[in-house]
Amino acid sequence: MVNWVYSIGMIISMPFLLITFIVYLLLPDRNLHQKALMLYVLSLLISYILLVTVNLYKDLYGLVCESVGYMTVFFFMVSFFWMNVICFDIWYTFSGGRGFIGSKRTSEKKRFLFYCCYAFGVPICMAIITYLMSIKLPEKSPHNPNIGRNKCFLADGWPHLWYFHLEAGTLVVANMIFFILTALKIRQVKRETSMLQHSDSKRHNYEKDKQSFNLYVKLLFIMGVNWSTEVISWLVNWKTGNKIQYIWYATDFVNAVYGLLIFFIFVFKKKTWTLLQRRYYNFIGRPHLAQTVTSTTNTRSSHYYSTSNYSTAETAIPERNHATNGHPAQHPEEIALKATN
Repeated sequence: MVNWVYSIGMIISMPFLLITFIVYLLLPDRNLHQKALMLYVLSLLISYILLVTVNLYKDLYGLVCESVGYMTVFFFMVSFFWMNVICFDIWYTFSGGRGFIGSKRTSEKKRFLFYCCYAFGVPICMAIITYLMSIKLPEKSPHNPNIGRNKCFLADGWPHLWYFHLEAGTLVVANMIFFILTALKIRQVKRETSMLQHSDSKRHNYEKDKQSFNLYVKLLFIMGVNWSTEVISWLVNWKTGNKIQYIWYATDFVNAVYGLLIFFIFVFKKKTWTLLQRRYYNFIGRPHLAQTVTSTTNTRSSHYYSTSNYSTAETAIPERNHATNGHPAQHPEEIALKATN
């Protein structure tokens, strides 16, 4: 019964995860955080599809069953590692990391490539280790993954801990540490900048990074709550032999509709739809309408601005004016925060 509850929740999540991926695929001028979010959502969508297949189709046997089981574990781990990438990069941005040598665009591309190697490479190594443990350990060992033998996923009990929950839990804890460090850095920078006069471009950079941080805090909070209830329910069911699993139906269902929550956090907001509207007008050959949408949005809110319309000349104007007032213009290297959005 619990598999059906979980499967129904994941089926509800799937279209919202797909919509989120497509929306960010269509957004103009995607930055590193948006690309990482796309891959996070995509890996989570694939893992949901595979897990629903495992839960609902019991006639999978042999190599097909084993392959689906390993891919399910792999894509779940990939999603956890991409979330870890997002948390690390936000902390790295606020800590003033300089990144790779080269222009900002080149540095961002190199950093994204490095993140891809990390987010896909480590789960591949983990999958290989899991497979080696499966063939090296005795089949009746309580620590053998036994993927594809009794069912098309990890065996109940210790395998869930050693090959899934432990790794995922470690990443969730690391993500929380990164966000705590980022929050402390935001507090420090806010206190320091309140005593200094900054140009509009620097305030925009700080505000943009802070907005991204606030969005991902919501995501991490939901993920942390979901993960905590998931681990508790798994542990209780393991120790009680699934005798009281019915008490977790509600929390398991909420965990499974995680994709719906992601949609409301990152897509169901005015700024995203405005960017999509710009994309549409540019696609149909009416860039003047796209410019009108951007100008209207900037007029209504001083906290948001379009990176595509933010030129180098516009960035230099406030600094030149500041220098002509008797104060030297600040060098860009003196800025502690770098906008990655």
